[in-house]
Amino acid sequence: MATGHGNLYTAAGKMGTQIGSLLKRVWDKDSEGSQGLRLLVTGKSGEGKSTLVNGLLGAKVAVEGAGSERITTKVEEYKADLEGVPVTVFDSPGLQDGTGDEDQYIDDMKKKCQTLSLVLYCTKMTNNRLKDEDKHAIVKLTKEFGQKFWKYAVLVLTFANHEDVERRDERDKDEGPEPDDDDEESWKELKKKRFEGRLKKWKDGFHKFLIEEVGVQRDIVERILVVPAGDHRVTRKNKEPYRLPDRDDWFKELWLACILRVKGIKLFLQINKSRIVAEDEVETGAEVTAEQEPELLEKLKQFLEANENIQEPPDVEDSTLQLTDAPAVDETYTAKLQENIKKMDKEAWVKGQEAQLKEKEEEIRKRREEVEKQLAEEQRQEIKRQTEKRNCDSQK
Repeated sequence: MATGHGNLYTAAGKMGTQIGSLLKRVWDKDSEGSQGLRLLVTGKSGEGKSTLVNGLLGAKVAVEGAGSERITTKVEEYKADLEGVPVTVFDSPGLQDGTGDEDQYIDDMKKKCQTLSLVLYCTKMTNNRLKDEDKHAIVKLTKEFGQKFWKYAVLVLTFANHEDVERRDERDKDEGPEPDDDDEESWKELKKKRFEGRLKKWKDGFHKFLIEEVGVQRDIVERILVVPAGDHRVTRKNKEPYRLPDRDDWFKELWLACILRVKGIKLFLQINKSRIVAEDEVETGAEVTAEQEPELLEKLKQFLEANENIQEPPDVEDSTLQLTDAPAVDETYTAKLQENIKKMDKEAWVKGQEAQLKEKEEEIRKRREEVEKQLAEEQRQEIKRQTEKRNCDSQK
């Protein structure tokens, strides 16, 4: 079945035919007893989560567009059946939004999500770096779910197509004069170089924060993929929305990153058979024996890695992330994380005290207004009585 976006990846020649045959063999077998894929999309409201949700499910289930992403106070759940695989995407309220009760948000995530195949943490690439609210959310998520949370994570940099690479900034290494306006090839290469450099700074900064400020183990952090994501809607100014300066199709590469990140790789392959291999190869590929399956799966991963420069998936014991499990103290609560938690608790206490003080000030202000109104009314009544008395005396 073709998607609205078309075939996002076409394997070539005999290799593609073998992969198509292999996928046909493993799909049904791998799906037995499976809950399907359960994905958590989290990040601040307005960070492009709705676009991502719709792309993942291949249907418009979440409202997109400027101003449409309301600040949610509960986990939104979207379901679809893709290529026979049940897929559930959870859109969580952002811990970064500064609204509502964070503990209530976490409890809602534990209750509704329970088990997850993959976590997509979204933030705008145009933010240039992690904002304080993102750092706060990352510390909170690590505190609640442990370091294992990041074993299943992909950092998605949304609004990547709005990254202005035609304008040099402090992140860029290129110096000297820029190409002439009509030198399209040189500009194309320069924009690609700038985009790749900015993407690397994002990745390095994100990894550094997790390791040095949160205390997540280096081997976990270095496997977290950082993938840019743009828009998917064709407009007059953006006739090729899937194209970014360093890649022809961000959506394809996002799916490949997901495929190689999640342990249940076969379910991802099943869902994306029309995106990963050509349709005719899926339907008419030569049969593959059971003995050939491990070798071909390995070839598939190597093939994708060679073409897309995406790392191998992490080796995790469990195929799903259990949000209901309490994190192990010795693995999660590192000294740095404890320091950040104490800092957050202190900031929360200060914020609470400030809120109480503001409430008291507001209460005093309202009381003062009431007293002033009462005094003004009493004065008005007294003036009225004095006026009436003078009028009465003058009539005598």
